Amino acid sequence: MRHLGSIVLAIVFAPLIYILAGVGQVKFVAGTAGASTDWAAVGIGIGTLVVAALLYSVLVMTRISPLGPIVAAALLIAVELWAVFDRAGLADKLGASTLGVHGAQEAPLSGLALFIAVPLIVTIVSPRRWRGTDKPATVYGSTTSIYGTPGSAAPTYAPLQTSADTAADSTDDTKADSDAEQAEEKSDESADATVAADSSVAAKSGDESADKD
Repeated sequence: MRHLGSIVLAIVFAPLIYILAGVGQVKFVAGTAGASTDWAAVGIGIGTLVVAALLYSVLVMTRISPLGPIVAAALLIAVELWAVFDRAGLADKLGASTLGVHGAQEAPLSGLALFIAVPLIVTIVSPRRWRGTDKPATVYGSTTSIYGTPGSAAPTYAPLQTSADTAADSTDDTKADSDAEQAEEKSDESADATVAADSSVAAKSGDESADKD
């Protein structure tokens, strides 16, 4: 479907480009050929040439299928070759004037048709023309395309704890509690020993005082 649309577009644009280029060329030359410049003719010539160039840029620059530009180039080259081998016969087919401008049909046959056909043919070597619109490929397991910064789409979970890890944690907790109890018992024993020592010293001091008396 994309290739068919490109071909239809080229079949419509190629004759328009040819006719507008011819009218613009004739008008521009006629407006500047006299002793004084005919600005109306020059303006018409520039306007039609600009429109022809815009249509031409659609075939050359936009990312349409290259089959359309090739068809347009083939039509332009065929007309140019026809003029080389049978210009009089081609002039009879084209008519005397276009849009009231005499000679507009033959003006592009001075080599202009061949000139604008070559860039249309070159579009066939452009890979992006065959691919069409580029779409970024998405990497599986990533929230962004390959053109962006990769990021994991999967949520982050805490490490799974096995039964062995649980048993080890329980052993560590029991050992810690036992150590704490032992430290507390040692502290109590030290306190009792200190109190007993103080009591013994106080009793001894009391006995000595009684003996002196």
